[in-house]
Amino acid sequence: MVARVYVPSYRTTGTGEFRNSAGVPVEIFSMGLCLGEADLGTDGSNTNPAILAAASSFWESVVGAAAIDGQVVLTQTKVSLISEAGKTLGIPVTKVENVHGGAGSAGGAPSELSCAVTLETQSNGKHSGRFYVPTPTAIDIQDFRFNPARLATFATAMGNAMTALRAALASVNEPNLAPSVSISQTANGAARIAPVTAVRVGNVPDVIRYRRDKLREAYTDSGYVPA
Repeated sequence: MVARVYVPSYRTTGTGEFRNSAGVPVEIFSMGLCLGEADLGTDGSNTNPAILAAASSFWESVVGAAAIDGQVVLTQTKVSLISEAGKTLGIPVTKVENVHGGAGSAGGAPSELSCAVTLETQSNGKHSGRFYVPTPTAIDIQDFRFNPARLATFATAMGNAMTALRAALASVNEPNLAPSVSISQTANGAARIAPVTAVRVGNVPDVIRYRRDKLREAYTDSGYVPA
């Protein structure tokens, strides 16, 4: 088997907690986004702090959006430099966060529920990515779909967050660094990077895909006894 070859890139991760009404964490979630450019170096010594600040503002805007339950809390932003082998280089930089969802104590939706944010590109073929925003309980669910008006507001917030991230990255000393998906190399070794060109939000509830803890499940006996 031929080992997959990657283009050096940054990986930013926003992690946080679902908390119950007493403020006790009951589950942990994680969201991720790649940042790449064709000629990115692999030292990362001068760029990580600035990239961390940009990534932190992005995840704070995502979790702090008006659609997110106030019991969802962003607790950390991390930025890692990824090598051609897909391995983390050096020590990732992190920032401790304490950002609550912007909806206040909305409550009422399971912590597994999510709103999928799709990241589109203009590359040929299927080159799109997703991250899963936790517990959008302030968006009414009607007919198993999110309320259209509130979904539009939420989608605008996600687009604004991506626009702000792109603007922040423009000031970093990697001038072409951009939110990206499908970062890999072609057969001849040339970089193939698919920058994000559109952000869309689906109207069907999804589930958190990157959950580190699972809610403990209790079973109640039905009393069934076979004849």
